[in-house]
Amino acid sequence: MSRMLSPAREALERAEKLTACGHSSEARAVLLELSLAEGLSSGDAFRLKMASAKLAYQSERYGEAKRLLRTARRLRPDEAEIEYLWGQCYENDPHGCDRRAAHKYRKATTLNASEPKYRAALGRALVRIRNVRSGVKVLRRAAEAAPADPEVLAIVQEGLYEAEHAELALQILNKAMFLAPGNRQVKTLWERARFDATAENQRLKRKLAEPARPERPATIPFIRIHTEATQDKAGQPAILNVRRDAGEPASRFGLKAYRK
Repeated sequence: MSRMLSPAREALERAEKLTACGHSSEARAVLLELSLAEGLSSGDAFRLKMASAKLAYQSERYGEAKRLLRTARRLRPDEAEIEYLWGQCYENDPHGCDRRAAHKYRKATTLNASEPKYRAALGRALVRIRNVRSGVKVLRRAAEAAPADPEVLAIVQEGLYEAEHAELALQILNKAMFLAPGNRQVKTLWERARFDATAENQRLKRKLAEPARPERPATIPFIRIHTEATQDKAGQPAILNVRRDAGEPASRFGLKAYRK
């Protein structure tokens, strides 16, 4: 078994690097070959499931990714990265659910409260399910925990933009530019945040400059009452009042004639 461990880990590292570089077909071939090997340790088996789940996620095969994550959770039920990737599946799947994504991200933060990436994803998910106040609070805490991390800041910037707090996102990115002035990713996020803040300010100015529109008065539909001569059950002459709308019979609208 000891001879199997080293080649297996080398293959896993190779597959993970191929997945990160976007070489999906090559990574899939390596993982498939490794899945047929015998004598894998529990740690290597877990890494294999996680690498396969990430590859399926990147290939937008979200159902397959969730099935692999379910298997990986049996091996390590307290692994926060499983819940985080599961939340991403719910979040990015066109048939997914932002509320379920928020539940998974919250579980990830419970299992590992020191990871700001999980907290940032939770904040963005809360904004998307209309829990804006709590979402913005969580996003600010994530930015405070990782003030110069481009991966975390990208999630924070997107969440704050969706919450219509573009000015706050710019303030956070201004701080990041000061802490990491040579980081290209941070600069790109800062430029986007500056553009969003400018656009948001212009929208607010146009909204304030617009004249107040008068409220339209409430209108009551005009009811036409027609009288018709008829006979009652005893054969005596009688007058009926019925409603006629645009020439249509009253029965079409579920209305009944009533006796005057």
